[in-house]
Amino acid sequence: MMIPKSTVKTASLGVTSAVFIGRSIRHNLRNTEALTMPSWLQGAAENQPISPVVEAIRGLLTGAQAPDQTWKAVLWCMLILLVSMLWSIRTFRRKAGRR
Repeated sequence: MMIPKSTVKTASLGVTSAVFIGRSIRHNLRNTEALTMPSWLQGAAENQPISPVVEAIRGLLTGAQAPDQTWKAVLWCMLILLVSMLWSIRTFRRKAGRR
């Protein structure tokens, strides 16, 4: 069974785009220094959840040891999950009480 050329071109374009976008995001995350930012933004830039998650995934996929990043990523994910759950429970109770 032959795969149409248009499907192959579309699939390769998607993979190429994903690799390029992933590399540019990683490049921007690494090269953005918090010291160049305003003081009120430095704390948020130094403690944001994206870099630990990306570094943990990279470490796990390449076999490199990154236990600090892995624990930070797990803690960030748990914190985001907890906040989301509390917010959704509060919103549900508020909207369900209106009926």
